[in-house]
Amino acid sequence: MATKIITHGKEIDKAVLGIHRLLEKCRAEEERLTQEGCQAGNINWKTDRPNTMFIYEPSVDGRRKYIHVGTDPKKQAEAEARVERWRCRDKLRKAISALEDEIKEMDWRLHEAVEFVNAVHEHARVICERREAKRK
Repeated sequence: MATKIITHGKEIDKAVLGIHRLLEKCRAEEERLTQEGCQAGNINWKTDRPNTMFIYEPSVDGRRKYIHVGTDPKKQAEAEARVERWRCRDKLRKAISALEDEIKEMDWRLHEAVEFVNAVHEHARVICERREAKRK
């Protein structure tokens, strides 16, 4: 029985280390996207002027910033790449946040498991002490 518990503990340690490594990779990817440059917003096209791109940033206090990109294909491609990196980074940030919440939950549950094991250990110690006291 004890070897089974020890095996579970080793498996948990290995899994927890793996989770932390993945979290660090996610953070590194988030940093890379940020360094490459991100642009919050949605790409739109002018209807009255063909091939004219602009970006609407998300609303702040009811106001939306309008960024004119223009008709230059190179600038349009760069703007599209910045917006796509922003979307990827946003998804990654949400995933990192969810993973951090799950890690906190896991930590709490493991803490509870350790408390339970300690309570069982204390109970066993008391039982053994009582038996030895009866023998004397």
